[in-house]
Amino acid sequence: MRIRIVALALGVVSALCITGCAPSSTAYMVDYPYYSSIDELAQASGLVVRGTVISSRVENVNTSISTEPTSTNPTLNPQAGMPSPAPVPDSYMVYTYYKINVTDCYKGCDLVGTTIEIAEPGGRYKGVNYECPSSVPLDQDKTYILFGTQPENGSAYLLSPSQAVYEGDPDADGNYVGVSSDNELKLTQDQLQALT
Repeated sequence: MRIRIVALALGVVSALCITGCAPSSTAYMVDYPYYSSIDELAQASGLVVRGTVISSRVENVNTSISTEPTSTNPTLNPQAGMPSPAPVPDSYMVYTYYKINVTDCYKGCDLVGTTIEIAEPGGRYKGVNYECPSSVPLDQDKTYILFGTQPENGSAYLLSPSQAVYEGDPDADGNYVGVSSDNELKLTQDQLQALT
């Protein structure tokens, strides 16, 4: 009888740990460049748009880099002719993809009136919050000015989540203020218009 009670107690504790002890959040440490001015940020950007978030989705993305040689030319690939390295295990990272209805395009596009996807690391995936300390989730139906990479395979990525997202409307002084409290840069209307 005592063995059954101990076994039952261990079973209950195990079940609680399986359901209740699972991590509810995971933090990513992502190293983004720091831009000391709006000009630096704009030069590094492939895309600058104003748009409204109309939807979002979260995906666990395979971020692995292929270790297979891409060229047999030893000048282009010093590893040409060498045996293939051991396979590297796949690496995954959770991203939130925001669908943006573009109302103004300042750099890198002719997308006014269309929609684009722009992504940033983090999001809620399968019951776990994946957080990147510098990321600020974007709100649906809210308008932002976004600095991103040139769209590739249908999606662009924020250049730096802490410095690449600005309120869609100017403040009382006529500046567009960064959404992240870590962003000290202010975007003026003149700087924004100079990008076109």
